[in-house]
Amino acid sequence: MNLTGLLLHQKREEEKYFRNYLLYAKKAAIVAKESLPDVKLYLFGSILRKEATPA
Repeated sequence: MNLTGLLLHQKREEEKYFRNYLLYAKKAAIVAKESLPDVKLYLFGSILRKEATPA
């Protein structure tokens, strides 16, 4: 795979996380609660205002 292919692959992976941010936030919370039962996860910023874009 050439550099362009690698960059496109990386971009697609980032977009996947941006499109499904709530799913991944819930997964992160589940993993964190295994070690820290009282942990709370807060989402904030441009992702919630729908202004965020993958870098």
